Amino acid sequence: GECACTIFPIQHPQIETATFATGSLVCAVPVGHRLGNHTLLTAREIAAEPLIGFEPNTPHGKVVQAFFSQAGITPEFRSIVRFAETACALAEHGSGLALVDEFTMAGNAFPNLAAIRLKIRKPFRIYLHRSTQRPASIVGQRFQELLHGWEQDS
Repeated sequence: GECACTIFPIQHPQIETATFATGSLVCAVPVGHRLGNHTLLTAREIAAEPLIGFEPNTPHGKVVQAFFSQAGITPEFRSIVRFAETACALAEHGSGLALVDEFTMAGNAFPNLAAIRLKIRKPFRIYLHRSTQRPASIVGQRFQELLHGWEQDS
């Protein structure tokens, strides 16, 4: 691939990394769950539920830990995963609530989940990475234009 998007920066001399968007932490709640009709959830409300957590050294793990720490809460996790998509798949099947970035929930990838906002600043950054060794193709240039346009729309 010519370029990639991630929620973490890459530091390498042959890779150019640029931030193009920021995103919120949301709570992935199964449709029909008692918290599903909320528009905003607190750390205390979420901590009372079965939770799906992340390995602490992952971008999600760090953000989730900070979210609960700010509220003075040490949550107990039913499951620990590495990827947001895994957390959402488990939440969709009723294993607990998952706190993930809003980008993971975008596009109706998990139709049986609702994304409920949390009271937290936008802790996620989305990065575009590309080679410093070769120019972008026409497709790569168009992709970058679409990403920057998306940031302005969101």
